[in-house]
Amino acid sequence: MTKIHYSELNHGCYFSAEGHAGYAARGRDIVCAAISALCISLLRRLEDMSLAGIVRLTQCDIADGALTLVAETEDGDKLSELRLRDTFDTVLAGLQALEEKYGQYVEVD
Repeated sequence: MTKIHYSELNHGCYFSAEGHAGYAARGRDIVCAAISALCISLLRRLEDMSLAGIVRLTQCDIADGALTLVAETEDGDKLSELRLRDTFDTVLAGLQALEEKYGQYVEVD
């Protein structure tokens, strides 16, 4: 099972994904592939936002079956905070849709 955790920080967001879905054999697991695609999309967008000076990617740990991200904005920069949370909300909507259909393979909290 892949466990996804998201929480909002004072001026940022924390995200982690850990574990393999186990829906099918490696290389054929559509649930794991979908989760990976969403996580890679999130990471790429955060990297772009970091290069543009919108956020700071203060933690980015990648390992086999695990991803941890922390992205923060400047204190008081409400527009950047809104953009950051919208970015996470978009990816979380996709992950929650996967959870609705494949709940025994992915959990979002």
